[in-house]
This record gives sequence, C-alpha cells and structure tokens, in this order.
Amino acid sequence: MNVTSILRLSSLTLAATVGLVSQVRPQTSGAIRFTDVTGVAGVALPGFTTESVAWGDYDNDGDEDLYLTNDGPNRLFRNDGEGRFTDVTGVAGVGNPAFGVGTAFGDLDNDGDLDLYVVNFARGLDVLYRNEGPTGADGSHVFTDVTFRQGPPSSAAAAAWCSWTSIRTGYWTST
Repeated sequence: MNVTSILRLSSLTLAATVGLVSQVRPQTSGAIRFTDVTGVAGVALPGFTTESVAWGDYDNDGDEDLYLTNDGPNRLFRNDGEGRFTDVTGVAGVGNPAFGVGTAFGDLDNDGDLDLYVVNFARGLDVLYRNEGPTGADGSHVFTDVTFRQGPPSSAAAAAWCSWTSIRTGYWTST
C-alpha cells in the first residue's frame, strides 16, 4: 500500500469519526491538512449534534452512502459518486427522531442489500430497519422498521455503539 492509499484510508477513517473530509494533502513539513467540505458535499447539519456515522452502499450503486445519528432526527445521505450527497431520509423512512448514538449497516436477511441498525439513547428503543430494495415510486430504496417483528422486548437496555459482523459459512439458515 503506497502513501497516497494510506492517507486516503486514514481520511475515510477520520471522516467516519468527525465528519466528511475530502482532501488530504501532505505539506512539505510532513503535516497533514484536512479540508472541511461538509457544506459543499451536502451533509452539513447545523444545529444538530452528530453522534455516530455508518458508511454503506445501501442502494448497491457502488458508492458508499452515509447515515448520521443525531440528537434529533437521524439522516440518510445518498452518495452521487461525484462528491455530493442527497438527503433521502424521508423517502427511505429512516428518520428516527430519538437520540441516536450508534449505527451500522449489515445484510440482516442475506438478500444482497444493506439493512440498518440504530442504537438510541434515553428517549427511545433501538431500531432495526430492513432494506426493501428499490420499491419507492421513483425506484428509490425504502426501509421498513422491523424492530418489533418478533414482539416487543422483554426489557430495555442502554448501549452506546453497535457494529455488524457477517460470517459467511457457505449457506444461510433462517429461524
């Protein structure tokens, strides 16, 4: 892996932690400078405290899309592949208003598209969204809240983060 690749990888890691960053330029002094492009990219959320992010290609177009959890409505941004993002939260149905503190994309039902899990703090239960695919009137991807599909939880617990791990065994079993 060359220096440019490492810097780009580091840029993505940092972007997932503190915000969207597009340019990493080593200076002659060896310092790295980051340029804040959240406004230009269309993902600035003034007045909101963003708690966590998840990068994932929920619409299978080859571009990493962005989900932001906030102290307020969460947001899903579709990546156009040109450095701009469009807020598709309403169309997708994933604007949970609770205080989101963690999120992760993963393929819950092994259908090839990414589903979404959101960890909420004090004002709400966690939410599991199943990606129904391009079922919107304009071909947009729509999510369904399947949190209580198996019934309400027997007790509430608090969490501050989540991750999604996929283990490929060559077959899929559903119960």
